[in-house]
Amino acid sequence: MDIKGTQLARIHWATFDASESNPAYNLDNCSMAMELLNENVGRLNAGKHPVKFWCEKGKYHS
Repeated sequence: MDIKGTQLARIHWATFDASESNPAYNLDNCSMAMELLNENVGRLNAGKHPVKFWCEKGKYHS
């Protein structure tokens, strides 16, 4: 798939599936990692190569 000349790839980077009593535990940790990664990657490549990390509910499916 291609958007405005940008090649897209969906790559599994991490799994947040700890067994915790708080149901928001995994999503909170994924969200924190997502924010940090998106900010750092954008800063390091000065926006020349857009990269986006995101969180998905459930187990990874390729």
